[in-house]
Amino acid sequence: MFARAPLVLLISLVAAIVALFVLAESVCPHVAQHLEPLVLKISTQPAVMVRHVRVLDVNSGQLSLPSDVLIENGIIEAVYAEPVPSSVQIEDCAIVDGAGGVLMPALTDFHMHIGFSDGEPPWTASIFHPVNSAREKESYIYAGVTTVVEGSVSPLPGILSGRETASPYIVRTGKQVTARGGHPHPMIDALIPWPMNKYVGGKLTVQLEDFVAQEETVRAILKDGSIHHLKIIYDNAIPTGSPKLDLDSLKLAVGLAHSYGKPAYVHVGSVKDVMDAVRAGADVLMHVPFVDTFSHEQIKELAKSRAVFVTTSQIWSWTSLGFDKNRELTDLEKKLMPERTYEAFTDSWAEVFKNFRSPYLPKEYLRETVPLFIRNIDTNIRLLYEGGVTLVAGTDTGVPGLVPGASLQYELRHLISLDIPVAEVLRSATVTPGKLLSDSDRAFGEVKSGNNAELILVRDNPLEDVSRLESISYIFTQGRVYQRFD
Repeated sequence: MFARAPLVLLISLVAAIVALFVLAESVCPHVAQHLEPLVLKISTQPAVMVRHVRVLDVNSGQLSLPSDVLIENGIIEAVYAEPVPSSVQIEDCAIVDGAGGVLMPALTDFHMHIGFSDGEPPWTASIFHPVNSAREKESYIYAGVTTVVEGSVSPLPGILSGRETASPYIVRTGKQVTARGGHPHPMIDALIPWPMNKYVGGKLTVQLEDFVAQEETVRAILKDGSIHHLKIIYDNAIPTGSPKLDLDSLKLAVGLAHSYGKPAYVHVGSVKDVMDAVRAGADVLMHVPFVDTFSHEQIKELAKSRAVFVTTSQIWSWTSLGFDKNRELTDLEKKLMPERTYEAFTDSWAEVFKNFRSPYLPKEYLRETVPLFIRNIDTNIRLLYEGGVTLVAGTDTGVPGLVPGASLQYELRHLISLDIPVAEVLRSATVTPGKLLSDSDRAFGEVKSGNNAELILVRDNPLEDVSRLESISYIFTQGRVYQRFD
């Protein structure tokens, strides 16, 4: 009887925690059922004619003459120069009047996490602030982001997901492969209150000590037909000196993923991590390194290897956003973040930070090391672009300070501020991810016949001013048409 007491106590504790989450969801005013919708579905008809639009070819940067676009069952059937041929039965279509706006590919965020954070700093996070994943997904649609790439599985139980109204297409992954005690576990322990940090960590990762002995565990992830890629963690910088996979385990994990026909997406922190991962056959580097900067010789090798990097330029900027208030929150960020998160960012962080204690994110790390990380990311993005290395836009939303949907819009602005041409930046969020992710079942990233209709209608040409991406009239995704509820 006494031997069973600890187990009974543990079960009771977990039950109490779940009950608290459910209670929090029912009483917190920011959950989906207590909020007005962000978008409304306006058409259920299989055929949609989008009339009087200028179609943006993101590859050439050219706008078409006024055109009509026919969509059937979520697929672009034809792009017609006006007038539409008489053989087309327009009366059978739902009509969307583009009013001379610009129809273009919808956006893709190539690195995000559902169910982690709506932007709160770690010292205001609470078990009574559950993340509403339904609202997160709807926020992506509102911002014109109709495809997202998971960096991890969602840790939220289904009961806490909220009432889903609209969602981007999610490119799924399984549990992350990492070293025992390696990233993301120190970050989880710093950002998520005990004891939920232990629950979340168990949901997120497979922790390896001996790859050969634990190979079947990794195979089990890859046998899941619903996942697209294997996420591998190869980094010991968060915090400095944390456990990291050895190089042989990295090579074995990449090779195993490829043997199942799945790409290996690798989280990296330093230049050495990058070079090891690329030489091991990694398909995508999920970050630009932040610990240090590339040499020109390394850039040349990366260009020859056809490596692909996800930009994630904002992964550390939440610190300067809150501490130094060195930029204004955008209107879109203000619109999509919960009120308590907005208040947390506008409060004096210096005052709140006095009482913050974490062995995983010490004050010195946040105030002295992190600013160097931010500068290194910007330097490396410039070097990669100038060296002809492929960049794809992504945010790592799910870390503090990043707001679903709005963070990708800001990512594009920031990339332009690094002297990357607007056309290149737009391609990094449309055409390039489309090429990386399209298959026989789903092709997207360009407005052309045969592609899935993953589209947004904006009022004017974003190549002239990228902020025009925030003025979206309609969103087309997965056979549905949405309009913002403003």
